[in-house]
Amino acid sequence: MSDNFLAQWAQGPAKATRWGHSAPTILTAVIGASVLLALRPTAYDATLRPLISLALLGLMIATMVEMRRHDRALCEWCAADMPLNPAQRAQSLARRLAFVHLISERKAGRNYLLAVLVACLLPLFAPASLRIPVMTIAILASASVIYLVLSQVTHRRLQPWCPQCGDQGGQDAETPTPLPIDSLSG
Repeated sequence: MSDNFLAQWAQGPAKATRWGHSAPTILTAVIGASVLLALRPTAYDATLRPLISLALLGLMIATMVEMRRHDRALCEWCAADMPLNPAQRAQSLARRLAFVHLISERKAGRNYLLAVLVACLLPLFAPASLRIPVMTIAILASASVIYLVLSQVTHRRLQPWCPQCGDQGGQDAETPTPLPIDSLSG
């Protein structure tokens, strides 16, 4: 039954939902909440920690699925959020767009994911004397994930004008001039 649901979801028409449209904000909030809970582990009952962690993980996974569904559909809210000067906006956000392209490369993406994973797991294994520096590294890694999510939203909106994407829309592509029929005969 699980395979059938996934097959129907993958082959069915994509639908842009409000949840999918708000997914980057929800993911940012989940990551922020995870950081706050890691900084203040005594603020909540120790027996609730696994439950809260699983709930945040479940919310994150469900939100990522909805974000993927949203990205496959046309969204009127995204159309309304388009800037009036997308080419100029893409130029001003060139670094953010370049970051998305860098992380989309297989080797760079794998290394980035590994670095974030190690940084987030460091607090579990670090001695108490290194707690503050290790937590700082974990917070910076989490902040970079938030920046990546927001950068991908920006790239999705400005992709036709992205300088790294090339001739996929925003730039004038050279079209070959057709040869006259007389030149083909010989």
